[in-house]
Amino acid sequence: RVHSSVLRDMAILGYLGQLQPPGLGSALPLHSLVPYQVPFNAVAVGVIHTDVAPTNIMYAVNASWVGLCRLPGTVRSQTDGPVLLAQAPLCDCLGFGIVRGVDMERKLYHVLTPVAPESLRLVNCLLLGNIAVPNCVLVSQQGIEGEIPYVTSEYNYTILGSGKLKKKKHFKRKEQTVPCDFT
Repeated sequence: RVHSSVLRDMAILGYLGQLQPPGLGSALPLHSLVPYQVPFNAVAVGVIHTDVAPTNIMYAVNASWVGLCRLPGTVRSQTDGPVLLAQAPLCDCLGFGIVRGVDMERKLYHVLTPVAPESLRLVNCLLLGNIAVPNCVLVSQQGIEGEIPYVTSEYNYTILGSGKLKKKKHFKRKEQTVPCDFT
């Protein structure tokens, strides 16, 4: 039996495989793929799985797996800065991508996605959820020397909140605690 997180990573890797040119022997690293440049004021950005301070949203979005979504109506910004969503919207998801970088000077998101340009024109919202880019995508980048951003091997796991989440198997789900009476 294969764990669900492994199956999810395999599905993401298959999806990202569409970015690779056909007939190539080995996969190209992310830094060699040409990203789409998306202006800050063209899309709204939101984090849907937790509360993130507006000052930290760009840090959260950078190097993240995002949903490429379409909000009803248009996205408008009073400034040339990013458009931030206050709450999770109800919208259509047209695909997924990786925000490979955030250019604060030019006010651009750099997004890698296999979504067709015709569909990409409809995207006006980037939603960050609780699904991360698989570690193997970030760790096994060829042609990179030195430290890889967002990947570290030197980390202090004694810091509160820094370790792996522990599964609490002794807790029962709500449906397991209610006896069923089919009479």
